Amino acid sequence: MKIAFYAKSLIPIHAKSLEERAVGGTETGLIRMAEELQKLGHEVYIYGSHTKPPPSFPKYLPAAEIEKAPEFDIFICIRDWIPCFYKVKTKKIFFWTGDSYDQFPNYGIGDKRISDRIDALLCVSHWQATEISLRSGFPREKCYILQNGIHLEHFSGTENKNPMRLIYSSTPYRGLEFVPALFYALKTRNPELELHIFSSYEIYDQTEDPRYSKVKEELARLPDCHVHTSILQQDLARKFMKSSILFYPCHFEETSCITAMEAMAARCVPLTTRLGALPETIGDAGILIDGLPTQDSYNREFLTMAHRLLTEEDFRNNLAKKGFERAETMSWKARAKEFENFMKESL
Repeated sequence: MKIAFYAKSLIPIHAKSLEERAVGGTETGLIRMAEELQKLGHEVYIYGSHTKPPPSFPKYLPAAEIEKAPEFDIFICIRDWIPCFYKVKTKKIFFWTGDSYDQFPNYGIGDKRISDRIDALLCVSHWQATEISLRSGFPREKCYILQNGIHLEHFSGTENKNPMRLIYSSTPYRGLEFVPALFYALKTRNPELELHIFSSYEIYDQTEDPRYSKVKEELARLPDCHVHTSILQQDLARKFMKSSILFYPCHFEETSCITAMEAMAARCVPLTTRLGALPETIGDAGILIDGLPTQDSYNREFLTMAHRLLTEEDFRNNLAKKGFERAETMSWKARAKEFENFMKESL
């Protein structure tokens, strides 16, 4: 098949971007999916915001080149549905979004003029598909669940895992502000505890929000709390493998959560919120706390379960094993094969 992705709304990327810098989940998904589809023998094109992408297979091209594009079997617009109306010769038009129902890129998607134009809405979870459909009116039967994946090769081999090592690896606005108080309270009961923070706006090519700069300063003052700059995904995987708990007091409705997937691949137990698609992603391989981290009852339960994970080795190892087994089914190679089958059936 001849497959095109139109991704002008994403940051500038090319085939080797993951080896050069930290990027977000949508950019990661595009790079990995395009790579795997190319390996399956398809002719893959990516039209993006990079004005001079280096030569590669799959082919990355400036977005303006879409005006000279050949005919495609599948034309996939990412994050922005407006290009679905471009005059591109194609048999099918898909819209792929990792954004939630209340995020601006999905506004208007339920308008019949738009939903009629889109042959399939590619969602990253059943929760996301259901919520978008319910709140926008987009037909649920036109949604296909194209789940995110992980690059399992990054998690090969072993690292020395520290049972007293926590990790937070998500964007600041998804829960970082709640981490200082929770870590401080937990450390009073577990003096050997350490926390490693990997959280910034660099993946969006944006400057740090002053509010979260203050949170990071507060964290940096806490004993054994290490605030890091963004690092490559292959290096972050090793940090996960050294950690025992994904310390994630999330108050954001995740539509998928690659961070939780990567934690499970590293046998690092997710401790987070029963919110959005997190239950769907994690299943019974982690601890999900009811409520929100703005509530005292949530914080008490979060700390109770964190202490239990730290002090009950069998309990922690059992969850880590479940997570690892779950993650083994989440490779981008498997996702690409599933998507290939869907595309063939759609034509």
